[in-house]
Amino acid sequence: MSKIDNALSEVFSVETIVQSSPIVTYKQPEPPAVVSDDADDEFEGVKTNIENLIVKGETALESLTDIAVAEESPRAFEVLNTMISTLSDLSLKLVELEERKAKLKKLRNDANSGVTTEPGSPQTVNNSVVFVGTTSDLHEQIAKRLAEKR
Repeated sequence: MSKIDNALSEVFSVETIVQSSPIVTYKQPEPPAVVSDDADDEFEGVKTNIENLIVKGETALESLTDIAVAEESPRAFEVLNTMISTLSDLSLKLVELEERKAKLKKLRNDANSGVTTEPGSPQTVNNSVVFVGTTSDLHEQIAKRLAEKR
């Protein structure tokens, strides 16, 4: 019940009607039966958990907003602010998780192809030399081969 509702009830000499809020039930997700050693499956599990937390947080945020507006209390708005901050942190963690997954995938692909792109990691060197010399030397050799073919 808000302070405004109480004040108006007193001024107009009417009874205050208390509205009950609906009861919301949440179905608890079942934990995975088997823990996988595969990193992709673990990423997907963490991603699903974070997404579920965000969905539940959004529902709680709506309820907290209603409570904060109804009570007009600084503490209620402080709790609302904390919930907003927590939800934004979860969203950032979801983005970071996707970046880590992409980085891991790239490292796996690079490891399979023999190329390393991680800073500080040893570089793969290809020592197959086709020509050693200056550009004028190369031009002369090309001209000789063209003359031989004619």
